[in-house]
Amino acid sequence: IFETHNVSVIAPILSKYKSTTIDFILKDNLIFNTTNEKINSILVNFNDGNGFVKLNVNQPITVDFSTVGNKMIDFKITLSNGKIINNHRV
Repeated sequence: IFETHNVSVIAPILSKYKSTTIDFILKDNLIFNTTNEKINSILVNFNDGNGFVKLNVNQPITVDFSTVGNKMIDFKITLSNGKIINNHRV
């Protein structure tokens, strides 16, 4: 009778930043997994020419953008059952 849906949400803590170089950190206390599956990996594409790179929890990753302004960031979350969740954020 009921349908089950999954939701994935990714959002920055800072909405504005005035530099072209920034450190991104995915903190473990900000990850909420409501599925029955384990998160195997999180890949991120900052659209800076480097493609998708692995995002390690609690480890900063420095990104150099060529310009300031809004950026599209793409995420791929791979679950232990092989399902890939794609998410995009400006």
